[in-house]
Amino acid sequence: MLTDRTKVRDYVEEANLFGRRALVAFMVTIGLVGVLIANLYHLQVSEFQDYQTRSNDNRIKILPIAPNRGRIYDRNGVLLAENRAVTSLQLIPREVKNIDETLERLQSVVAITPAEIQRFRKKLRQTARFKPVIIKDQLNEKEIARFSANQ
Repeated sequence: MLTDRTKVRDYVEEANLFGRRALVAFMVTIGLVGVLIANLYHLQVSEFQDYQTRSNDNRIKILPIAPNRGRIYDRNGVLLAENRAVTSLQLIPREVKNIDETLERLQSVVAITPAEIQRFRKKLRQTARFKPVIIKDQLNEKEIARFSANQ
């Protein structure tokens, strides 16, 4: 009768098997990293212009939105408020080299009273240099047209 034999482990064969599996896994990892690097190169270098344009399209949107304003009446039908365009002449001190010369040139185009100049100079001292300061408020259509023509 045959006796049961115990199998002896072959440690060399197991080490070789592990080495082959580790080598295959390493090669697969290197291959996938290569695919990843190739895809990054394609996106960052080859397709740069297309994605930059798409990025700007996402960032910059010009949407004309009409204001939902109208005339406001009280319960007796008396007009309380209406839409009127208000145009003011403003100056940003930081962007002007010589304020006195600029005011003189503006006086030849738009009628600016001495009281308005005095009010402007007072606000100029109270306002930061990068914020606009109003020279004249509520310009009429003729003044707007003259300023636009001489701008």
